[in-house]
Amino acid sequence: MNFKQQSSIGFLSVLSVCLVAFVACGPKEESNRRVGHMPETHFPKVRKNVSPERCLPCHEEAVEQWRKSQHAVANRLIGKDVDLPNFHPDVPSVDGSYVPTIEGASLRIEGPGAHLSPYSDAVGVIGVDPLIQYLMPAEGGRWQAHELAYDHSENEWFNIFVDEGRLPGEWGHWSGQGMNWNSNCAWCHMTSYEKNYDIDLDTYSSTWVAHGVSCLQCHTNSEAHTLAAEKGDYVSADSNVNTPALAMENCASCHSRREQLTEDEFRAGERFHDHYRLSLPDVPYMFFPDGQNLDENYVYSSLMLSRMGHAGVTCLDCHDSHSYELILPATNNALCQRCHEAGALNAPVIEPLVHSRHAAGSKGNQCIECHMPHRTYMARDPRRDHGFTSPDPALNLEIGSPDACIKCHADQPEEWVIEYADNWFDSPKREERRDRARMLHQAYDTLSPLPTEALLEALEKTDQVYWKATYLRMLSTSPEASSLGNWIQPYLSAEETVLRAAAVRALGASGASNEVLRGYLQDSARVVRMEAVDALSSRNVFFEEGADEVADYFRANADRPGPALQMASMVRGEDGAGLARLYIKRAASFDPTNPEIYFHGAILLDQDGDIDGAFDVLRSAPAEARRTGLIYYGEGLLWAEKGDFEQSARRLQLALEKDYGQDRWWYNLAIAFTRIGDRSRALGAIDNAIKIAPANPAYLRLRASLQ
Repeated sequence: MNFKQQSSIGFLSVLSVCLVAFVACGPKEESNRRVGHMPETHFPKVRKNVSPERCLPCHEEAVEQWRKSQHAVANRLIGKDVDLPNFHPDVPSVDGSYVPTIEGASLRIEGPGAHLSPYSDAVGVIGVDPLIQYLMPAEGGRWQAHELAYDHSENEWFNIFVDEGRLPGEWGHWSGQGMNWNSNCAWCHMTSYEKNYDIDLDTYSSTWVAHGVSCLQCHTNSEAHTLAAEKGDYVSADSNVNTPALAMENCASCHSRREQLTEDEFRAGERFHDHYRLSLPDVPYMFFPDGQNLDENYVYSSLMLSRMGHAGVTCLDCHDSHSYELILPATNNALCQRCHEAGALNAPVIEPLVHSRHAAGSKGNQCIECHMPHRTYMARDPRRDHGFTSPDPALNLEIGSPDACIKCHADQPEEWVIEYADNWFDSPKREERRDRARMLHQAYDTLSPLPTEALLEALEKTDQVYWKATYLRMLSTSPEASSLGNWIQPYLSAEETVLRAAAVRALGASGASNEVLRGYLQDSARVVRMEAVDALSSRNVFFEEGADEVADYFRANADRPGPALQMASMVRGEDGAGLARLYIKRAASFDPTNPEIYFHGAILLDQDGDIDGAFDVLRSAPAEARRTGLIYYGEGLLWAEKGDFEQSARRLQLALEKDYGQDRWWYNLAIAFTRIGDRSRALGAIDNAIKIAPANPAYLRLRASLQ
């Protein structure tokens, strides 16, 4: 019962050369950016040559439109005239955990977690409508977005997590890493932001050019443009943003849920897939099974999964490029009818009264009410779904997906709503959507791979690129993935990057040779190259190609638990496990109550022969991480590795008291009892394992030997 054999981290293994690439990176050259390290310097000033005021003489209308936007005030300093009234004792709060207070010239929020910061003064503001959050400084150059928010419209304080009861020390508490501004908020709320996290020191030296999302974030050549204009010359402010699709990919850098592949390197005009890996519905519970948003997905993936995104509709077809408001009203259908009245972009021609079967001016006659239902996030922030899905009340009854018809007609029985909808609308695409929803519902409900045949059928049936990519990703986890090479082949040369990347992921699971996978390390898109690296490293096969990009990935994500553990895997054994231990400690500090981090960290050290270090990692887990049995299970395996099977049995029994349904744990307990000569209890333990997993041959063999 070797601890090394019990589990696999499943993270990206790293090329040995990557260690050199990562460790050899020295500090960046000094630039004209100021480091925003609070509380000493608070926020740096806007650089003169890229200030919106610099653009005003020539672009007055654009600047004025921008000033009205939420982008302009996405992040700002505390303004005593604006913020002081919010902290007045008479302003009500619907949250009893926190108390906004004024102490001298300081604005503070007292309550759980406040003691974790040596500086209790609010120093900045994030957001504007329908709520604002205050930024609180913490150790190591950190700023934390507080969970107590202020609602202007109601003139009251409320908790964005409502009744979740997040506790200090948890990832998602306002004082935890999940609410860290430097890592999770700043890129999308600032201009030209760079995080600059140092994992060795556990500090941020974040820099930026301006507060909010200003001209330079979208017009990357602004500085040269303004200087040339003053001399009577002309240099384009958008030298590399020359298509609506590229403009949208700039929007997508913030308005998407994605994994970061580079260290804050994306600039307007570059390709999204060279810097990010987009989240899609292959990840359970991010979307409803019918494709509607469940979690916060920030628009882009929903749009690209929609038929409108597939047809080429971009952000600027609906939104003004400076105010970001709609270019036409949506409540009277004028915006939607731009395309659906004359069939632009091959849109179906629709007459709203005929199509909706609801009276003009009614809610049911508004396109957005049926096809862009809103869902509320952060307790008070309603956001419209950009998947442009069609209502289908039958799916609401069958699998629980929210439905616009049922929401509006809550006074009627669901069967009544379903009958009307089914009689009125009989789209040929409806059955495909229903099949997809049922399939994804099964995947999310069981958290297990779907039948390969169903996925292949869905892959071939749809013409939508991002749904094809979703199915290819899901095929990579299929038990039959090794036989799918012929199915995958046509997509490996797809023009669309997201489709090619998904195909390479599936190819890695299909048993393709290492040399074949190596060829994709030369792909033109970084996300494809990274999929090839992932596939090769999962086989412990390393090539020099891509080493710099993998190191860049780690620098970009070093303040997240998974990549910190990956970095520990990189360096273990190089210095007596000291650096590996440090990185495991960092990973645990980001999410202290997560038992998986301690367990996998212990595996890493044990794989390198540092069994005492592995024990230290597990023993450092707090009580909150021991609410499940995983820590005790790990300790049981380590004691068995040391040859103390009585201690092993005791820890495994503690683990099973926490989680009775783990067949592998019962199996290991049976082995421990066998080693100490307790045949009766060994039989009882293996019988429990067999009850849970009756077809496991290892369990059956052990029971036969015991009999």
